[in-house]
Amino acid sequence: VRVLLEVHSGNPEAQFQAGRLLQELAGARFARLQRLAPDSAETHELLGKYLEAHGRLREALAEYRLAVERHPSGQGLHFLLGNIYWKLGSFDAALPELQAELRLNPSHTMANHRIGHIHVSRHQVAEALPYLEKAVRGDPEFPEARRDLGKALRLAGRFEEALRELASCENCSVFQMLAQAVLDGVPVKDAIACAIPTTFDA
Repeated sequence: VRVLLEVHSGNPEAQFQAGRLLQELAGARFARLQRLAPDSAETHELLGKYLEAHGRLREALAEYRLAVERHPSGQGLHFLLGNIYWKLGSFDAALPELQAELRLNPSHTMANHRIGHIHVSRHQVAEALPYLEKAVRGDPEFPEARRDLGKALRLAGRFEEALRELASCENCSVFQMLAQAVLDGVPVKDAIACAIPTTFDA
């Protein structure tokens, strides 16, 4: 598959065929797992990922729950479960799973971001900042983490730090909004207030 993509770089047909081959390989692996270990954590994890990729979140949730039950110390499994809860807006259910993931893997960037995002959405700034700072340290190119860190800093009244954070997030649309506002002559504090709203979608 890699050679196909390298030889035919940018070719839509090659990309389609590569995707089809990867799906077939994944399907073959999953079928083999189902035969050899139908109730293993790995089987439930793979099925959950397939369902999640196809937008069937509640079915994926059930599979991830089974995976965690089979292997509660497996790194990544608590995040997968907590992330589905997060996507569904079930933050109270998401937090303990995400925190369980961090006990197994404290540097998990996505888990740190999700927890930080939940706290920011509740205006729990002091709780949010350590998680978001860790998420940004783990992946400086993670725009959602930088965006949420900017929001948290703004809520904390740390306007200059919020501006610096957004300035380092070149791919954040919120930074573009902020930069344009400043260019238009809007005072920095007011620009940040406009670009970083204090209400959030789930």
